Amino acid sequence: MDKQTFDEIVTKYELEDSVKDIYVEGEDDRSFYATHYKQGGKTFWDISSIDFSKEKPELEQSDYEAGNRDKIIYLLDCLKKDGCSNTRGIIDKDILPYTRKIPKNEFIWATDYSCLEMYYFTETNIKKVNANTLKKMSLSVVEHVMKILQPITAVRIVEKRMSLSLQKPDIDKYIVVEKNEHISLDFEKYLACVFQKSDPQYKSKFKEFKTNVLSCLDEIKEGTLRDGLRGHDLISALTYCVQKIEKNKGKDDKNEFQHMKESFLAAIYKNAVETVDMEKTELFQKIAAF
Repeated sequence: MDKQTFDEIVTKYELEDSVKDIYVEGEDDRSFYATHYKQGGKTFWDISSIDFSKEKPELEQSDYEAGNRDKIIYLLDCLKKDGCSNTRGIIDKDILPYTRKIPKNEFIWATDYSCLEMYYFTETNIKKVNANTLKKMSLSVVEHVMKILQPITAVRIVEKRMSLSLQKPDIDKYIVVEKNEHISLDFEKYLACVFQKSDPQYKSKFKEFKTNVLSCLDEIKEGTLRDGLRGHDLISALTYCVQKIEKNKGKDDKNEFQHMKESFLAAIYKNAVETVDMEKTELFQKIAAF
């Protein structure tokens, strides 16, 4: 299907004021929300269905950042200026509360947690999956992995605050999984590697950066484990930990999860999400009221 131009979209909402459309950051988001929103009357759209090529110069010369999130912000800002009130946008909260802040546009909603994937990893869903699928894992493993990833979130926040562009290594290389299922992150080595891989001019900022990260960690710990955490980081780290836990159990075990793929683990948690639980979230209550 051909993409619609930005001008065509604006015209559509000026002429069809009864339409209720909600724009999201990607096809996975669109499919997830459309699957769990059962009341009808609203249509979810992947923002990639709109051609922004004509608007690209304006986007690049303004405060908007590259990526689908800011395309949604730009679209909803423009529609609001034009007096169109029959559209909404859903963006990942991500680290916005710690950096740019959530946009002050009532037509833009942020996810309840840092991103779409965190709806897969609510406490209710974790317990459900661990009871029915990943039975050999302790209930605390997922939330413990979330906890050891908090310094990674702090790195991303401070990188943004200091206007740096760092090269980050794979997190898995710095995770230690012991036979008693104790999981830890060698953050000192991780941080040192970040600055080794990044632009040499940043090396003089290492001490200041590390100090700021440690301070930022105190900020993060005032929130919840699902604040600021990137979905891909959690899924990657959790997959690695599941594999290591199974390997540590020895040859006598079936080890059915030793070679688990990230996509398979994500699907296990995603498919366990129930609509009744999504309907209790603040985001879905906003969708229902729209």
